Amino acid sequence: MVWPRKRLKRGMTVRARCIIRDGDELLVQWDPQRNAYILPGGRVEFDESMPLCLLREMKEEAGIDVEPKRLVYVVEVIETKPPLHEIIFYFECDYDGTPRNLNRYVKLEWKKMSEIKGRFWPEPVAERLLMDGGREAYYIALVDGNVSFIYPIRG
Repeated sequence: MVWPRKRLKRGMTVRARCIIRDGDELLVQWDPQRNAYILPGGRVEFDESMPLCLLREMKEEAGIDVEPKRLVYVVEVIETKPPLHEIIFYFECDYDGTPRNLNRYVKLEWKKMSEIKGRFWPEPVAERLLMDGGREAYYIALVDGNVSFIYPIRG
């Protein structure tokens, strides 16, 4: 079953996603709409901070507790057809528990980066994870699927 994607005609969606590692593997989920792997997380609700969003989403979808440690990537996505504007914040997270699939629409898996290269969205995030393992922080802008720019975030 394909989970219908909710898109706003106007406005912006804010999402938070976790970078969760176990050795050389990442916790990922399959997104049938994009036909690609993405990192787990979800949409930030009104009056909810990004860390609270991650805590809620990972408890609902994976049955684990997470602790966001560090903001690694900010990705702005603008698509003209269909209209979409979202900002996704990627946090490196520690976790407690054993991830399991609790939501029928979300299939979580442990994968090595080499297994999902070329099948990960957004690809610039995968490239950065492969290049430096997420040690450097970046702001990435994607317009209609193409990289518009990548800026390092200096702390």
